[in-house]
Amino acid sequence: MPTNDQYLQMLQAALPRGAAWPRRPDATLTRLLAAFADGLARIDARALQLLEEADTRSTRELLDRWERLYGLPDPCAGPQPTFEQRRTQVYYRRTNTGAKSAPDFIARAAALGYPSVTITQYTPTRFGAARFGQKLRGPEWSTVWDMNLPKNSTSIARFGTARCGEPLGKLGDQVLRCEISAIAPAHTFLRFIYPP
Repeated sequence: MPTNDQYLQMLQAALPRGAAWPRRPDATLTRLLAAFADGLARIDARALQLLEEADTRSTRELLDRWERLYGLPDPCAGPQPTFEQRRTQVYYRRTNTGAKSAPDFIARAAALGYPSVTITQYTPTRFGAARFGQKLRGPEWSTVWDMNLPKNSTSIARFGTARCGEPLGKLGDQVLRCEISAIAPAHTFLRFIYPP
């Protein structure tokens, strides 16, 4: 990104030659061009910030507009979501492709800040395939699946992303449970499992 001095040099280089176009540092024309250079440098810096705002993972100023675009906030974020939770939810909504496979649910959990989630799917017990001592499961078990969560599902504030007044840490996984439950296939029974 060019600096004020670099913009000033570019503006002066664009001037015609002659006594009417002085380039001395104390000349009135140089001071006028320095003011223009300052404005150009600020516009350039704001354009770079706009690139960061276009990415929902790093947005700060445009978060409200992103939320309006995706119909947020919604009940999944809770009554008073943190800034980071709001931004994560926008990113989740933007990248949600609607797939309904186990790897997609694991990827969604990772996008919401739970990278170590696993999924257990069940099949009914079948004659000839069952072993002695195995739990008997009826046909209804084909629609049951478990999302295995980490032991301490916590949300911890990070320097540079949290805002003043937000708690430094919060136990729970309300956003994950709400978001995954909202997109889980209607014909299935989803259980959230925590290790002992």
